[in-house]
Amino acid sequence: MAHIPNRKVFYIRFIKREGVEVVSDEDGSLECKTEMQRYEVPQKRPASHPSPVKPSPATSKFYSKSLSIKDILRLGRVVDNKAKKILIYKFDFAHMEWSSVPLQAEFVIEEKEFAAGGFRKPQALQKALIKEHGLLRVICRSAVQLIKDTGQTTEEHTRKSVQMQYLARNFASQLKETIAKDKLDEYGDSFEYKSVYMGKTEDGELLTVEEFIPRDFAKFINNNGIVCEEDTMLCKKAQAFSHFTYEKSEGKVMVLDIQGSGYTLYDPEIASAEIHNEDGGYQFCTGNLAGRAIESFFEVHQCNSYCKLLKLKLRPS
Repeated sequence: MAHIPNRKVFYIRFIKREGVEVVSDEDGSLECKTEMQRYEVPQKRPASHPSPVKPSPATSKFYSKSLSIKDILRLGRVVDNKAKKILIYKFDFAHMEWSSVPLQAEFVIEEKEFAAGGFRKPQALQKALIKEHGLLRVICRSAVQLIKDTGQTTEEHTRKSVQMQYLARNFASQLKETIAKDKLDEYGDSFEYKSVYMGKTEDGELLTVEEFIPRDFAKFINNNGIVCEEDTMLCKKAQAFSHFTYEKSEGKVMVLDIQGSGYTLYDPEIASAEIHNEDGGYQFCTGNLAGRAIESFFEVHQCNSYCKLLKLKLRPS
C-alpha cells in the first residue's frame, strides 16, 4: 500500500454474534449472513480520495425597483397595455429573398424621437423580441406622397430601404476583408451595419426595426454627397468607405448618408449612376439623388490616408 498517496488504514474487528455466520468467499471477501440480510464487506480496499468540493451555484441578486409615489398609486388601478403587436419580415441576403411567414413581436415604443431624417422618423424601443433594445423607423407622412410620385408603394419603399442596408452591410464586410487580407493594420477599425427588419403594425403602418447602440449619434456625409465634417478620423474613414463602395461597384453605386454611433452605422442611402433600372422602375429609394450626389461627393473629396491605404483610384470621368 506504499504506492497509495495519503493513505489511511482502518482496522475493523468483526465480532460474531448469535444468529450471524461469518464465512469467506473464494475472492477473499467476508460475508455476513443473517436470516433477513446479506452484506458484502471488502477485506482490503484502498481508501479513495475525497471528492472535490463543488462550488455552490451563484445566487441571483434581486434589486428592488425604487418607485415614485405616482407609480405606487398607479398600481392601484389596471395599467394600460401600451405594447404594439408588429409582424416582422426578414430579408435573406444570401438567397436574395424575403421571408413569406413573418414573426410576431410586441414592442413598447418611446414617444421621444431619435435623430429624425428626411424620409424616416426613428423612435427608440423599450422592449423588443429581436433585441433587448431596438431602433424603430417609421416613414414620415410628409414623405408618403414623394414615394408615390416615384411610382413606388410605401411597402416597396420600406422593403428597398432594408435591402439597401444589407447592401451597405455587405460593402462594409468587404472592406473588413480587404483590410485583413492586405494586412492594413494602420487602417484600424472600420464601420459596420447591423441587421434590419421590416415591420408591419396591426393598423398597417410600415416601419423598419434594427438594433440600437446607445452612443452619441453623428452624421458624416449627407445623401446629396456633401461631407458634414472634414477633420475627424471617423469622417475621413466615412469618405474612404463611400469611395470604396464606388470602386467596388465599378462606378455603378455609392453608399451615402453615412451616419451612426461610433463605428456602427444606420439608415444609409444608395446613390446609383442611373436613376432608373432596365424596367423603368426607380432605383433604390427616394433618397437616391443618383449621379448628382456622386459628382458632389467627388467635387469636395480629396483622397486621404485611408483612401491611399486602400489604393482607391476610380473617380467619375
